Amino acid sequence: MARKTASRSSRTTRTAYKARPSTKSYAPKRYAKKKPASKIAGVTVPDGVIHYTTTAGRNNLHIEVMRPAWRTQKLPILFIHGAFDSSWIYRTPMKMLAKSGRRVYAVNLRGYSYSKCYNVAHLDIKDHLADIASVRKDLKLHKVIVAGYSSGGLFAQKHVESCGANGLVLYDPSHSKEISNAIGEKRNPREHVNAVEMFIPDESVLTEMFGRPIRGREYQTLLQPFKYCKMSGKVWKNIEILGVPVNFNKIRCPVMIVDVGHDDDPTKTMAKWLNAARYSFEGCSHGSILVGPGAVPTTKAVMSWIASRMPQGFHRVIKVRH
Repeated sequence: MARKTASRSSRTTRTAYKARPSTKSYAPKRYAKKKPASKIAGVTVPDGVIHYTTTAGRNNLHIEVMRPAWRTQKLPILFIHGAFDSSWIYRTPMKMLAKSGRRVYAVNLRGYSYSKCYNVAHLDIKDHLADIASVRKDLKLHKVIVAGYSSGGLFAQKHVESCGANGLVLYDPSHSKEISNAIGEKRNPREHVNAVEMFIPDESVLTEMFGRPIRGREYQTLLQPFKYCKMSGKVWKNIEILGVPVNFNKIRCPVMIVDVGHDDDPTKTMAKWLNAARYSFEGCSHGSILVGPGAVPTTKAVMSWIASRMPQGFHRVIKVRH
């Protein structure tokens, strides 16, 4: 009985203490609803560009995002990387486009960067295409310009063929099976391919890409992203050896092709079949059009083409000085 009495008195005492008038407020503080970590991690750089990462799609693919600090009604752009690189290769174009007032997204396919996959060898082209469609749906990019580099250019063609888009930009893209047949290209279907393909460039490759000598510690730093890029042997074989079919009649949006040689037969044929606007940048290489000396002029050309309402059916040669 003594315990119960003590308990009641203690409760009474606490209640009386709370009822005392006081200048200090004991009301619980109202905290704002927490935003996703990807949003909180966003960093606004001095030129008004917000850069952050997020995940999207049914397999939680890692997405790199840049957007202006203000609201914009311009068409966003979805970038698809090539065979042995990831979203980092688009950072210069992304920053320039975001600075001009456009939202840009760079997807990392499964097996690349932070888009993890524990069974890369079993991936097929259909898996990557399903992921791209899922990411686009998740990000609500109903109206969008799709852009692809190298083998990512082939993925971009296949995606637009089935899902459509408001525009298509192809950076020195891999070509389809139909174009290989049209130009008489011979491929060896028995060529050996590893279950998982990787590419570790040497110093000369990175020097060519960045347009300046890359050595020592800087080489080791720039090498890191390549170590996290793994491509299924099935996908590699389909793209480089067997060929991937593309129905060009189903690509009905305006197309721009950026290449590095105006005498390239596959690109010439592709531009003709798609009635594309073709820009040839002499002095650039396949690897330098996005990260090296060609990154700025190619991006300016893309911005100009979009601003001009995406005209079609012409060829322009631009010389790039190092």
